[in-house]
Amino acid sequence: MRLPPSVAVLGEVLDLRVEQDGRRSTLSWKRPHWLCAEPGTQRLWILPMPAEEPEPLEDFDEDLRAAAKLYRRWSDLVPVGATRVQVRITSSAEFRGHVNVIGYRSSKWNGSFDEYEHIFTRPPRIERAGEVYRITGSTLRVTPGGIDG
Repeated sequence: MRLPPSVAVLGEVLDLRVEQDGRRSTLSWKRPHWLCAEPGTQRLWILPMPAEEPEPLEDFDEDLRAAAKLYRRWSDLVPVGATRVQVRITSSAEFRGHVNVIGYRSSKWNGSFDEYEHIFTRPPRIERAGEVYRITGSTLRVTPGGIDG
């Protein structure tokens, strides 16, 4: 699994309800994780939040501009900057099943953090490599109304 050059942070993931081989389980984390979207793809990422506050970047390259545009479409808020975060992938990707429901907290639309739950009509795949999770699906999209798929 390879991380994209940039992602838009949509909020904090709370939990995932996953089904694999007819068994249902709930994934949650002790340490906070970001719910992120990769610009121009049908991929969501779940990444561990850094322990310390990252430094803002001043120069936006093409990848960061794409992430900022995606964030603005998602939240209807102007992004105030970007941060560089290093995440190490410590193992190869393993299939974890299909995501039926994702719970997350986001400041979209009004700037205050509210909790949301999205039920997928076509459950996307989820893979894990260490603390990094990738959710992929051909109908998965990030829209101004939220996650669609």
